Amino acid sequence: MSAPRTRPEGLPRVAVLVSGNGSNLQALIDAAADGRIAGRIVVVVSNTRAAFGLRRARSAGIPTRVLSHRRFAERADYDAALGATVAEHAPDLVVLAGFMRVLGPAFLRRFGDRVLNLHPALPGAFPGTRAIERAWRAARAGEITHTGVMVHRVIEEVDAGPVLGTARVAIDADAPLDALESSMHAAEHALLVQVVAAECARLGPERAADAGLVWPITRAVDTADGFRVFTVDRHVAQHPQTAAERTFSVIRSTDWVNVIALTDDGRVVLVRQFRHGVGAVTVEIPGGMVDPGERFVEAGARELREETGFEADRWMDIGCVEPNPAIQDNRCGTVLALGARRVADPSFDAGEFIAVQTAELSAVRGMIARGEIQHALVVAAFFHFVEHAGGWRMPRA
Repeated sequence: MSAPRTRPEGLPRVAVLVSGNGSNLQALIDAAADGRIAGRIVVVVSNTRAAFGLRRARSAGIPTRVLSHRRFAERADYDAALGATVAEHAPDLVVLAGFMRVLGPAFLRRFGDRVLNLHPALPGAFPGTRAIERAWRAARAGEITHTGVMVHRVIEEVDAGPVLGTARVAIDADAPLDALESSMHAAEHALLVQVVAAECARLGPERAADAGLVWPITRAVDTADGFRVFTVDRHVAQHPQTAAERTFSVIRSTDWVNVIALTDDGRVVLVRQFRHGVGAVTVEIPGGMVDPGERFVEAGARELREETGFEADRWMDIGCVEPNPAIQDNRCGTVLALGARRVADPSFDAGEFIAVQTAELSAVRGMIARGEIQHALVVAAFFHFVEHAGGWRMPRA
């Protein structure tokens, strides 16, 4: 018998991006809690640590992430890193609920038409910032008698994507600005819940079917450790259809990172090392384990320096995969490093010895095609690179 649709595993996954107070986020949290939205908010992300919306999320037990745009010199770099951060939570919908950043192609191409934005104006009116104040001033000048709110799919043109819902709000030209703001916020809350509920209902049947595939864990068996870089847990789980029990083993490991480091003249930093699993020397890119508390970019910079002696001027997070979800619980992130240059000798761990080389970017494509590079995570890393750069070429500065 299939699991009921209300199981969390069967609900569409929603990521919400906020920059400030988060009252629209609270409306979504409340609607998900009381069943008006058949969806699950899996992460709340903000570009500012002081956003009160983060406190709202934590109070509701929702994971939060902070990624400040001030850490990035280039807008595209921030968009790419933000996209990677959100993608780690595998959302079905990404909702911009008072997120005060314009997102470009480096973010939008990850999620297609799944990014929704709430804007405090009607289609074609008052795009961009301070829309409520601009509408209020227009009303006082006798130019308009009403404004409104809309939810739309996000495209590269600001506040111009396909509209999913609108709500009209009358303006009393004699009332103060805060009166209009109060009316607008009430309209925003209602409309956003309505649209997100409709989107989740559209996605629900597919996710409900997924819930019927989940094997509930009934008890732990044991843990084997002492393997330096991982442990092995065994647990008993029930078949989703028959309820018969079976024992499964899971390799628990820290996350990993791979680094695509490009020099200014278009060469890729590669490493050659002996791999005991296949008993051969393999061609790869620098990478390694992510230490506790590190981001992928931070771990990538450390591994690049230790394994190759290279440093880089610009860093960005461009993708993430699950190495083997059948038996492993970790992720492998890909980071892109531009302006790579040799600054020191490598500093190897006691259990490694690595030869460093570089190759033309165009040559790497051929190395993969000919089987000279066969490491699956390295091939996946270059897929993310091609998606980011728009082909086998140097990314735009």
